[in-house]
Amino acid sequence: MPRKFTPLPIIYIEGVKKLRSIRAKAKDWTAEKLYLLKEEAKNTWPMEWVIYLLFGVFVFILTYNGLVFLNEHYLVGVNKSPSLPGHLFLVEKDKKDLKRGDYISFYTRDLMPYYPKGSRFIKKVVGIEGDFISRSGQIFTICRKENPGRCITTEALRTDSKGNPAPKFIPEGRKIPSDCYFVLGDHPRSLDSRYWGYVCGEEVIGKAVKVF
Repeated sequence: MPRKFTPLPIIYIEGVKKLRSIRAKAKDWTAEKLYLLKEEAKNTWPMEWVIYLLFGVFVFILTYNGLVFLNEHYLVGVNKSPSLPGHLFLVEKDKKDLKRGDYISFYTRDLMPYYPKGSRFIKKVVGIEGDFISRSGQIFTICRKENPGRCITTEALRTDSKGNPAPKFIPEGRKIPSDCYFVLGDHPRSLDSRYWGYVCGEEVIGKAVKVF
């Protein structure tokens, strides 16, 4: 029995019809899904925006309170000179329990022509309230009040880095006054208590800790 062949145009037409049918179904499916998504969005967007708004308010409050807390309790000090062993310091605004060996941050009195009043310094505490202090020539001697035999000595320079006469601090009395500190920088030419005296009272900001 001879084979029966379907003419090519008929096959082509049937294939095109199937493709059109598939495309139409896909179009209808896509349209239906888009419609459902739009309807779902209409129903859910108010709640989503409320959640986003509440989250934004929470983040703002958290960030604001964090910044306020940091500003009330801490400062960041950047070292611009070689007088300290570090570049960045975190300063805690707490004047309690400052002791020998601590680095403290403070506002200076008028140190012109070197620095204007209110400049912020960080120096190392070597003498605290009640410690014994004396000066002989250019040599300062600071002895611990609880152990007068334990002392340190430091020498003041006669001239500044430009060759001009350096300021000269002469201690009054034999002890460091109440609420005052004798401070030094680590660099030999540091401008510190050897030249302008004690750091006292409201000049003190707090303890400084090296970050790096």
